[in-house]
Amino acid sequence: MSDRVVLEEASKIDWSRLCSGWGGCDDVLRGLAHITDPDPRVRQEAYWCLDNHVVVQRTLYEGAFYVIPFVLEWLRQTDARQTEREELYDLLIEIAGGYGSPLDTVEFEVVTRPFVYYLPKRGGRLRSLNQVCREAVTAGWELYRADALNPAAPGFLRCDALTVMDMASGGSVAAQTVMWEIADKEPDSEAGQFARECLSEYVSREKNANRKSLTGCDDKTKAGLLLAVAEKALVRSGQRGASYEFALNAMNQCRTWHMGFLKTVSADTLYRLIDSEDGSNFEAFARSGESPEARQLWRLLADAVAYIAWTAYRMENAAALPPMLRGIDGQLFFTVMDEAIESDFLTRDEIEFMLK
Repeated sequence: MSDRVVLEEASKIDWSRLCSGWGGCDDVLRGLAHITDPDPRVRQEAYWCLDNHVVVQRTLYEGAFYVIPFVLEWLRQTDARQTEREELYDLLIEIAGGYGSPLDTVEFEVVTRPFVYYLPKRGGRLRSLNQVCREAVTAGWELYRADALNPAAPGFLRCDALTVMDMASGGSVAAQTVMWEIADKEPDSEAGQFARECLSEYVSREKNANRKSLTGCDDKTKAGLLLAVAEKALVRSGQRGASYEFALNAMNQCRTWHMGFLKTVSADTLYRLIDSEDGSNFEAFARSGESPEARQLWRLLADAVAYIAWTAYRMENAAALPPMLRGIDGQLFFTVMDEAIESDFLTRDEIEFMLK
């Protein structure tokens, strides 16, 4: 997609009518046009056209919500130009860390082509400004994850990507899983050291908080924990090939369901990851894996996804469960945790850390 198309879509918004820290958002379009300029001085000037309007000293304004999709699209467009992405991440960090008044709302409609963005519309969807800004930033999760895990990207950019992931998800197990992966593989890199610092901060926070009883956790929280365990096991397994790519996509679908963004993944979608007619599912991989280690991994992932799908059906108040889920109960959560330890995919200390 060309830069011209992105700016044409942005020009369909009447920015002057949107509330900002300085009245309207008249300068936003100019900022969007130049925030990926090759000249760093031009990018900085463009950045302040945005930052000084849509978010000011951590206060969110209406324009922030409408800017986010265009910032995400620029991240997609500038994938090969890493040095031109710093200001984009700086702006996302400011927005992710900002807060509007609890009474601030936006009315909008969703545009899906040529990419997802939002148009102000009276009588459209009415949502809290704080909530939709958080969801809009979270929509770029896979972009941040790709940058964070890219060893060829500048260290500062990877740290910025991890920061946005952390802030957007509230330090979720999904963000921590990515940090563990980087810290394990690259302990001496700038991103690896930053990830270690973040993980240490999580531990420190938990030591000062009341530890929840695991039996008191709701099913969705437990599903999130199993997703983190499954992702970490997959990374450490060393598996590659078509089944590995399937597993990565499956984990992404589970994460999308768990984060609840736009309700795009259903319980039926998750169930097909373990039971599908074409034979591409975790249960099939667990039976036909090329080695005992591979079969152990696919069994672990099959059980984890089964629990997640079981939870999804319960949350949808399904009248009946699919055949393979009818014998499941809450005990499967503990079974998967034990499987991960017994298979040496994770240590007991790591599991304990996740449960805090």
